[in-house]
Amino acid sequence: MRIPQVLNQTARAMNRAKTEYYRHLIHDNILDQKKLFKVVKSLFKNESELSFPKYFDNSELANKIRDKDVDEVQMFPSQSQE
Repeated sequence: MRIPQVLNQTARAMNRAKTEYYRHLIHDNILDQKKLFKVVKSLFKNESELSFPKYFDNSELANKIRDKDVDEVQMFPSQSQE
């Protein structure tokens, strides 16, 4: 069996397992509205909060962000060189 086929089968098996898990979780809490909504809320939880590594010195964090931005800008050739 080729690797892409194995990966596809594994992905399908994981999706089926997740579906069954959540189906049972919802079914087990269907009679308790508070628990049910807690489960549903956890399924749709949006964890898109922006977080930075812990820095004790704010200027160190600012310098890291600046250096990253400078590196990204330098990846693109200047249009004035054309």
